[in-house]
Amino acid sequence: MTQTQPCADTGPPDADSDEKATLLAFLNYVRDAVAAKAQGLAAHQARTPGVPSGTASSA
Repeated sequence: MTQTQPCADTGPPDADSDEKATLLAFLNYVRDAVAAKAQGLAAHQARTPGVPSGTASSA
């Protein structure tokens, strides 16, 4: 397991804007969260399936 420094959760974005702005804000939030969780992984760790069903890409 890779050891990383704890990172404060920024929380989801505000939903006070129009629909498109809210969707884009949530997509950016999730993209940043995934990137933060994957930071520091070795290439083979990043490609290893997380569940027995084998959800890794074939590429």
